[in-house]
Amino acid sequence: MKRENQGIYLMMLQVCKEHIKKVLIIISLLIASVVIAYIQPLLLSKLTDRGILGQNVSNLLFYSLIMFIISQLRGVFDFMIKKIIIDIHNVFELQIYEKIYRKLVHIKVHYFCERSQTEILNFLSSDIDNICSIFSEANILKLNFFYV
Repeated sequence: MKRENQGIYLMMLQVCKEHIKKVLIIISLLIASVVIAYIQPLLLSKLTDRGILGQNVSNLLFYSLIMFIISQLRGVFDFMIKKIIIDIHNVFELQIYEKIYRKLVHIKVHYFCERSQTEILNFLSSDIDNICSIFSEANILKLNFFYV
């Protein structure tokens, strides 16, 4: 492991420790989403065999209702996962901005005289964006595709 990446990994672990309940909720929702993904084809085959091919309207309605409820439940799970990820990301980004503000307050005035405001802001915002991209929704959803 490179020394420069070691700090990022330690920061990720620290954020995960701070939000362990939320991370466990995300993991459990991902597992539930995977279970639903495996159940849906089984229900679809039962809907086809017992409802459509068996020409049984009550089975057709029953399995259709179950499929509808399960698909809606999976949508709710996905929404909850995204909401929790966004909450963790926002808290993480706020913490970084607070740390940077505390550091900027203690920097000597000479530093600000040598550099323009635009240069300082671009430098800080690009660093914050790079660090926050670790907890971005896109990166977390990559994990979701492994399981679903």
